[in-house]
Amino acid sequence: MHECIETERLFLRTFAEKDAECFGCMVLKDPHLAAFFEKDEDASSYVRIRERNSVLPDFYDYVIGEKSSGKLIGEINAAVIDAHTADIGYVLASPFHGMGYGTEAVTAFMAMLEKDGYTEIYGACEKDNIASARIMEHAGMKRCLFVPISVRKREHVSGLIYYCRR
Repeated sequence: MHECIETERLFLRTFAEKDAECFGCMVLKDPHLAAFFEKDEDASSYVRIRERNSVLPDFYDYVIGEKSSGKLIGEINAAVIDAHTADIGYVLASPFHGMGYGTEAVTAFMAMLEKDGYTEIYGACEKDNIASARIMEHAGMKRCLFVPISVRKREHVSGLIYYCRR
């Protein structure tokens, strides 16, 4: 089981069954995040899968919560590539964009990964997702690669920008 993380304004912890309703309403139903989730994804099933992920040794999967309201506002995860490398991903519900929460969550999450021995941390965002690129830059990551195509099943993706922290 991975540790819980607290920042000044956020908590990051593994998913729990009780999270389904709040996470479903705030994140899964957010039209701006539809590309990151299966169409009509069931919140209970999604959370159960995320709960199971929390015991895997090579995967970190956390819900992001706002301390002041207790609302679940996003998700952050990392797949372990090898003994020293991890690849992070995150989503944040639209009402919480532009408040510095993304940078705060990514910074704290990467600190935990570094404490766990990961010396190379990667993340990617779509070329047109300037806000996500800024989050990674503000969290101390540097642009390291551009891939002109994407594996996402979407109508138009202009390419992926990879960021890394070594």
